[in-house]
Amino acid sequence: RVIEQVNAVTSSFANAEAAERAAESNRDNVEFDEKHAMVFSPEMGNIAFASAHDTWGFTILDLAEYYAKILPVKRKVLSKTLWGTYYYNTEKKGPMRRPSSQNPTDVMAVEYILKPIWEVYSLEHLKFKDRLSEIIQELQIKVPPREIVGKTWREKTRAVLGRWLPIAKAILGLAVDQLPDPKTSQGLKIARIWKSSDRVSGQGYKSLRRAALDCDKNSEQLLIYVAKMLDVGNKSILQAVNAVKLGGLKRTHQFKRSEYVRGKVSQPQVMPKSTEPSQEIKSNEIEESQPQLETAEIGRFLAFARVFAGTIRTDRDQDLYILKSGYDPKASEEENKRYVLKIKSSKLRLFVLMGKAFQMVSQVPAGCVLGISGLDTMVVNSATITSDLSVPPLSAMQHSSTPIVKVAVTPHRYPDMTRLLEGLRLLKQADPNVEVATESNGEHIIVTSGELHLERCLLDLRTRFA
Repeated sequence: RVIEQVNAVTSSFANAEAAERAAESNRDNVEFDEKHAMVFSPEMGNIAFASAHDTWGFTILDLAEYYAKILPVKRKVLSKTLWGTYYYNTEKKGPMRRPSSQNPTDVMAVEYILKPIWEVYSLEHLKFKDRLSEIIQELQIKVPPREIVGKTWREKTRAVLGRWLPIAKAILGLAVDQLPDPKTSQGLKIARIWKSSDRVSGQGYKSLRRAALDCDKNSEQLLIYVAKMLDVGNKSILQAVNAVKLGGLKRTHQFKRSEYVRGKVSQPQVMPKSTEPSQEIKSNEIEESQPQLETAEIGRFLAFARVFAGTIRTDRDQDLYILKSGYDPKASEEENKRYVLKIKSSKLRLFVLMGKAFQMVSQVPAGCVLGISGLDTMVVNSATITSDLSVPPLSAMQHSSTPIVKVAVTPHRYPDMTRLLEGLRLLKQADPNVEVATESNGEHIIVTSGELHLERCLLDLRTRFA
């Protein structure tokens, strides 16, 4: 039912786009293009079933690959029959369509997906210790004793299901298989996020637009879009910077991520710990040798951005311009003064975002997402970074939620007013769904998307920002 509702919503979007195209071309008939309508179906492999709390997840394609090694059925056939009205015929050793008179619980989705998961969860209440070992053998998985012995039943459940259906492989594999590559996706996005470009002409704009459409990393021009500002704190950025200052220290546990996600290896491979004396550095030695960098130089925010064209580098001085949403390339320099800022690329720090951690790098090419440090005072929520002032900024991010709950905030003590104002500025920068304003009577107000959002904002204001 949930899948049907999602498909109904996406179909309505496709119909609206078709009607918009017909209106723009002054046509009375609306041509609905089914190829552009997003249809979600487990058989297509674009739906993942998961429990983030218990760290397991899967797609039908994942289970088809798993059961193809156990059942005498090809993976391609299983990907079409594991979901739907099919049951496994033990005599013919293959999937068969279920007759209407047959028990619906005999279908393969119940027998091979729901029952194993439900049985592992039910053991928490039944306390059948021996049965857990039998399930591990039946699923043909390896669970280290350290994850079972002396653990609670909840921890055992996570260990078994996490080993059988690793959520990282399911979610990352879904992204790798279903999302378009950067060059393809940029060709679809540019027409939408660069709408103001219709009013602009010139060789500089044309060449940069072509470079963005082609995802050209070798372009002399540069185009970057900052989607939001991430509040990661000074400490995290300093650690990443100092790791490079010390010669690029790396973690001993390095995973071959791409091979694991695509199923080329059954488990993430751990690289052996280096025995070279130069890399055996104790934590206290690291702290003593860390360069003392100014907090203001580092900042606490990372600009979450994507490179559309060119390659941004910090090992050379690139002249970059930060364009705000009000910038107009046809306006005079005086009119655009408040909408454009200039900075050298060598003043920035670039990071590759890897979950909670991030690694500092010297250059990032087109098609990649990255974190940029050093823009705290220049970018509030979103902006366009380019090397050419003859182009308009990309469209600002549109958020679905509308602020509706408005409250006034005051400090407990009047001398803390400066801290409150700074905290409100940081809150607005970290959360684009919050509106911060000052009333005519001098009250400082915040407008949020609901009561829960308000509680979270007030908590952040007290504990993080002010």
